[in-house]
Formats: sequence, C-alpha cells, structure tokens
Amino acid sequence: MARRRTEPGIGDRWAARRAGWHAGPARIVHWPDPDEAGTPLRGRALVDGVYWAPDARAGAVALAIPDGDLWALEASEADLRAALHGHEWLDDLAALGSRAAARTALRWLSAWDAAFGTGRGPGWTAGRAARRVLAWTGHLDFLAGRAGGALPETIARALDQHIGYLRRRGGAARQGLDPIAVPAAILLAGLVLDGRAGDALTALPRLVGALERVLRDPAAATGRSPWRLLRLAILLRRVRVALIETGHTPPEALAEGLARLAPDLRALSHADGGLSRFHGGARGVPGALDRTLAEAPAPARPNPRPVMGYGRLAASGVTAILDAGPAGAVDSRLAVELTVGRTPLVVAAGTGLAIPAPPRPGLAAAPQLEARPGHLLARLQGGVGLDAERQLWLEPGGGRLAGRDRLALRRPPGAPVPELWLRFALHPGIRVEEAGPGAAILWLPGGGHWLFAHDGPAERTFEPFAHADPTDPLAAGPRPAQAIVLRAAAEARTLDLAWMFERGEPSAAAMPGDRRAARPAAAG
Repeated sequence: MARRRTEPGIGDRWAARRAGWHAGPARIVHWPDPDEAGTPLRGRALVDGVYWAPDARAGAVALAIPDGDLWALEASEADLRAALHGHEWLDDLAALGSRAAARTALRWLSAWDAAFGTGRGPGWTAGRAARRVLAWTGHLDFLAGRAGGALPETIARALDQHIGYLRRRGGAARQGLDPIAVPAAILLAGLVLDGRAGDALTALPRLVGALERVLRDPAAATGRSPWRLLRLAILLRRVRVALIETGHTPPEALAEGLARLAPDLRALSHADGGLSRFHGGARGVPGALDRTLAEAPAPARPNPRPVMGYGRLAASGVTAILDAGPAGAVDSRLAVELTVGRTPLVVAAGTGLAIPAPPRPGLAAAPQLEARPGHLLARLQGGVGLDAERQLWLEPGGGRLAGRDRLALRRPPGAPVPELWLRFALHPGIRVEEAGPGAAILWLPGGGHWLFAHDGPAERTFEPFAHADPTDPLAAGPRPAQAIVLRAAAEARTLDLAWMFERGEPSAAAMPGDRRAARPAAAG
C-alpha cells in the first residue's frame, strides 16, 4: 500500500503559488462567532516568548521563541510542523485576548505570509491549509477588535488564496477529519469574503458526503480521540451558524450530524463536563461541550451503549470511563478515569494494566466489553502471553467505585517470572496521604477526601509522572502528579487483585473481591 504523503509535494507548492497569482484584493464582510479551543496561560506564554510544543512522551515541552520570531523555531517533528503551520497557537492568543496578544498574532500571521505564502515551507498540505483557514476565520473578531477595527489586507488576500489552493488540492486530504475540514474551510472562508459566497456553497455537497462517511466510523476518523470528536461537532456548529448568519439555509445533514454526535459526546464526558482524555487531546475548554451541543435539535442524554470502545458508569455526580478499545498511537487499554463532581480524581495516562507491547503494532488486541447499569466487564486476550479481565462496579449513590482484575499468564516452563502491575494516574490537584498498609487518603482540592484500598498479593507504591492537558486552566505545560501503582510478581498462572475508591471513611466498606461486592444490590 502506498504511504500517505504528510508533507507538501511539488503539486502542493505549485498549486499554492498559482492560487496566490489569482488571488486579488479582498474584503471581509462577515465576522463569525469566535472559536473556543485555547487557554489564556498558553497565550501569555506565547507573548512572553515560550511555545509549548506537542510531545509524544511528555505531553508538551517548552521551546524558547528566538527573538520573538515563531518561524525561527526548528520544527523537526511532524506534529510540531502541523501545529505551527496549522496556526493552532492562534487559539491560545485569542483566549488571552489582550492587545499584546493581538499584536503578536498579527505579527506572526504577516511573517508567515511573507515567508511561506508563495508555496514555501511545510504548511502547504491540504490538511494544514484547512486548519489555518479554520483558525483565521475563528478569530477574526479578536484580531480586528485589538487592531482598531481593521485587519491587514494580507489576511483577506491570504484567505482568497487558500480558497483557490484548497479547491485544487483538497482531494488529497484523506487523513482523519481532513476530508471534512477542507470543504468546511472553503465554505467558511467564502462566507467571510465579499463576493465569494458562490465558491463557499459549492463546497457544501462535498462536506455533507464527507460527514456521512465519517459518521459511519467516527473511531477510525478520530483515532478514538474524544477531543477530536468534539472538534468535529464544533466545526459542524460553526458551519451551520455561519450559513444562517449570512442568509443561507444549512443542509439538514449538519443538524442531523450534531444530533448523532451529541449522545456519544455525552457518553465520553465526565460529571464536570470535561472530556475523557484517552488517546490524546484535552478535556476541553470549560463549557465548550455544552455550548456546542446546544445547537443539536434536541437535548441529548449519554449513549447507554459503549461508544468508540469506551464504557461509562455514572451515579450521583460521579463518573467512571473505561477504555476497552484497541490500542492506537497512545495505548490506554483497560485504563480507567474517575471524576467526582467537578473534580477529576483518576486521569488517563497510559495503560491501566501491565499489558506487554506486541511484537508488531498490528497485533495489539482490542478488549471485549460488556456493559450493564452500574457494571462494566472487559476481557482482553492479548496474544502476547497475557489475558486480562477488568470489572468495575459503581454504587448507585456514587460513593464507591470497586474494581477486580484477573491476569492470566501463558509462559513456558523455566521462563522468568514477570512483574505485573496496575496503575491509577491521579490528577495533579489530588494530595496523597498514607493511611496504613495498602490504603491511601486522596484529598480533593475543593475539600473532602476519598480512600483508595486494595486486596491481593500486590505492593502499593506511588510514582511521579507529568500530566499535560493543553486546555488546563491552571498550567500552560505539564504538571507534576502521582500515580498509584500495584505491583506483584506473577508466581502463579493467575493473579487476582481487588481495589476500590471510596468517598469518606472506609470503615464499613467491603473489598470488591468479597461476595457482597459481586451481588447486584451491593455493586449497583
């Protein structure tokens, strides 16, 4: 199978240059509602000369911007090139919203156009060009408002150039959500510019067709990332609102798409409205999910069935989400997240069990998930010498999440005894205190506490890790956090471990391995 091109080719550069020749003077006549994806702290860091770059291992790394010139950064990684030339940083500057932020944004936009507008650089792929247009059109109000109500002519002309480029090269966009982003970018840019609405409307059939294909298998298009699924819903909302505001009737497919996404997004969100962070992405800007789904035709309840391989339990303001899907770029199989009211307690950070890495990525097995009210059961036949089973119970009052893990080893006689572990990554805001053998008190930042306890032949330790969320309102970069880790040597072929998180005092609680915890009345 041919390898998909992720960097610009000769055809891309020629199309960009040709579109630039044909782009004429343009005037902005429509000012869309602002997009909401950034955080003020990252915006402040940019103004101060620090760019938080995506990093597969640490989540994000701080890069010093040489002499305030963003385009002097060395972008050796594809993810960094995509973020820089997709102008994702504009979200953070707009979230800051200051005059200094707008001046910084306008300076970098003008510098990008001068350096790369003729087809040079790594930004001329259809996907990156579409993301640039979506960033620009999502923040025109911010740029104009802080620039005295006027924008440099280069921005309007660049939008016109991008329409021409995307019409010629948009068919090459096949990865992820790019098949939707390209026609959406053409449409939004055309509605923004005077005299280009006709070009905008020609992109609608292509957008509707791409949307239908993505909705057939959203897990494949988003890489099972809840954050990307929310970005898709936000994009549909932006297109629909822009059409209405410019006097055009949006196709029913846009509202229907939001209606189909809404229950799934509710099922992938926690009690505080934040998204689960499995497979990368972010919890989301506070309130963004609710504001987006307000455009859906009817209020949505969470999908009761597993969504994209995730199972959800919810009771009395407590939510637990389990990843029971296949491994992707991030392997979080059988990991669990737990949120208590408005406080994340356990967060996604890698796998939840000691699942050996397969010899080839294609051998990473997907667990099988069974979901009933108050109970989840996931089984994984790893194909690499380990079978795993994880069960979760959430009490009806939300006061206890109980878990039981069974790990079955298949190793030849005389093979070394492996070490198995369970891992629960705690949110950076959680303070941990020892509470006797195997137990710990987890103090919540807003007051109150939960208890963690376990039963079985495992040693409990606390291990540091770095927690990074690009929409974290309290930090621009990774924050130090701790993980609860249970380790046990697999002397026997089967290892059973039981554990629980419980609100308040644990005196009357039964361990999840007890028969009482397995009864429907006790387990919920």
